[in-house]
Amino acid sequence: MKIIKMAAILATVSLIMGVAQAGEVCPITHSPVQSEDQALDLAIKVTKAFKLTTIPVEHCLHFYVDQSTDKAGGYVVTVRENHNQECGGDPDTEPRVFDLEIKPDGQVATDAFPITGDGTSMRRLHCWSSKR
Repeated sequence: MKIIKMAAILATVSLIMGVAQAGEVCPITHSPVQSEDQALDLAIKVTKAFKLTTIPVEHCLHFYVDQSTDKAGGYVVTVRENHNQECGGDPDTEPRVFDLEIKPDGQVATDAFPITGDGTSMRRLHCWSSKR
């Protein structure tokens, strides 16, 4: 009984963390990322597919793309709340929700699931590959 409960807990945690389970179909496919527009597109797809936030993506989030300082290149996409009449909140603020690190080969990491609880650790989302 304990083994079954532990397996169920691990499966749930793995799904939350974006790790593919046996037989699970990955929620998105993508190509290598070679531009800011492609990084932005992938960031939005990943946010929706992995349900990285409960905030509505279309109207209540802003995505900001920056070049990565990583030697491998890529992009960092900062996701912030969009405060407006529809979404609520103070329109003079735009709190950071999470970051996505997007590598040129399409690998993505996020701090939407902080490991240490301080919101600074990045965890790789790895249920797909750019070869799909």
